[in-house]
Amino acid sequence: MPMQQTLDTAPERVEGRTLNEALRNVRRLHGENARIVESRHVYRRGASGLGRDRMVEVLVAVDGAETSDTPSTASVAGPRTAAGLTAAIGEEVARIEAMVQSVARRELQEGPGEAAVIRYPLGEALLKAGASYETVAALARRHEAESVEGGPGAVEHLKSHLNCSDGKWEDFAGCHLMLGAPGAGKTELVLGIAARLVAEGKRTLVLSVAPRHEGEVRRLQQEASTHGYDAAVLREAAQLERSLPYFEKYDVVLIDTPALGSRQMDQAGLREFIGLQQSIHRHLVVPVDGDPAELDALLDASRDWNCDWAALSRLDLCSRPGKLLDLGFRLPVPFSLVAGGTTHGAEAGIADRSALLRSILGEALPAETVAAVAESC
Repeated sequence: MPMQQTLDTAPERVEGRTLNEALRNVRRLHGENARIVESRHVYRRGASGLGRDRMVEVLVAVDGAETSDTPSTASVAGPRTAAGLTAAIGEEVARIEAMVQSVARRELQEGPGEAAVIRYPLGEALLKAGASYETVAALARRHEAESVEGGPGAVEHLKSHLNCSDGKWEDFAGCHLMLGAPGAGKTELVLGIAARLVAEGKRTLVLSVAPRHEGEVRRLQQEASTHGYDAAVLREAAQLERSLPYFEKYDVVLIDTPALGSRQMDQAGLREFIGLQQSIHRHLVVPVDGDPAELDALLDASRDWNCDWAALSRLDLCSRPGKLLDLGFRLPVPFSLVAGGTTHGAEAGIADRSALLRSILGEALPAETVAAVAESC
């Protein structure tokens, strides 16, 4: 059988912010004998924030690897296959999350006693706002351990521990996929964001994957017509992959998905496909007024779907804003977006520390105190 100079696995992919940087990375990783097969521009979700970065991707073949023109076993079953890579990613994410959760549980269990919580300047206010005693105790422990003479006060310290995107609408870009349980408020969040983005001058596309009924389709059409953005319905999950080349025409693409656990979301290959798309921001939509006992299932979903962010929904239906702190301690990803209830036209916003601080402490401390701190750090 004739031999040809090819790779026994898929070509290596090397990236850089510019072509020169990508080529330097190629030489650093693969040496001077590396052979460039192809280069192209690709988009990745931003390294921080809710935007996207334009990168140069180079496909690299290392000279000297000879195989027959028959696919090798390594190229089929090796770790570079989609299934193998997904499994490897899942194992690593599970390991990291288990470690984080272990630290969080230990911090909650080993928190200070009642006296230390009373000493904590915000203890009473946070308990009044609805935060759990365990979370307040953990915050008190952190505050005591990290306080130094002349350092930030308790409110500034609390703000620094709110893990948020702190982005701006003008920086919001790329593809954003919303995942959540039934009734989580995904559709309201998507439509609210789309309307806001159009107002910001963003070219916006909304995709609805396997909507439940024609009423949802008609509503999407009406909203798109009213606000002036493009919209489409994908009846099958496989259409999502075929739609990827069209995304570059838009500043932002928002994808509304069926409920987690539904038949549509269990379609073969969908989870692996989404998990491997480096260009897609994946938001787990978490209803703030939900049952805390349901959070474990959401944590599993966050890992299974390789989520980057947690979007907070139904915020105006929650009577205990202190629950935001409990969610922050439990969720392994930062807060990205916030939205009100499930009513038509619910306002959507980008999660930032100042806004969440005002939500949590707005009724527990003087408004001028909260406002001054919120804007000062």
